[in-house]
Amino acid sequence: MDKGVEPEIASRISAAARSVDAVLAIEKLKVRRSGTRLFVDLHVQADPAMSLHEAHVLSGKVKGAIMRQVPAVQSVLVHMEPHEPHSAGGG
Repeated sequence: MDKGVEPEIASRISAAARSVDAVLAIEKLKVRRSGTRLFVDLHVQADPAMSLHEAHVLSGKVKGAIMRQVPAVQSVLVHMEPHEPHSAGGG
């Protein structure tokens, strides 16, 4: 059965994602635990003029940063979105 995680773990995941250059904001961070492993789903906002290739590379950097910071993370699903300052900070 899946369950939620402690706020401290979600905070570490959020900080890891935000630490990556070119990440302008994150939102809709969801973390679930299945057994001893964690599964992460989040939306990353970046420059709307970024190419698809650059967004793909950035999402990989976010995944790597999260998995290095929280080794229990098994999987990270990153949804790339254009940065919208009025909705930033929800994560």
